[in-house]
Amino acid sequence: MSAEPDLIVYDFRSAPEELKALSMHGGDEEWVIVAREGARLPWWFWTPEDNDPLDGSRYGSEWVRSFGGEAHFHATTDGRLIAITAH
Repeated sequence: MSAEPDLIVYDFRSAPEELKALSMHGGDEEWVIVAREGARLPWWFWTPEDNDPLDGSRYGSEWVRSFGGEAHFHATTDGRLIAITAH
């Protein structure tokens, strides 16, 4: 039996269309990072010192932002947390 991974990282061009459609960047996207519901998020994904990833801000963990230039976060109805980075 295979467990779903806590995180999946896609190159933006290879990400599923429904995830790419969440982008608020308008171009220059780099990565789509998907955290499954209940995932234990690693320290580099988001930490309490950062802005709340779901407050609509463009910011998350400094390390996640290093994937691109900024990150937008989205919560899905199935409980996943999505980060989309761009430069």
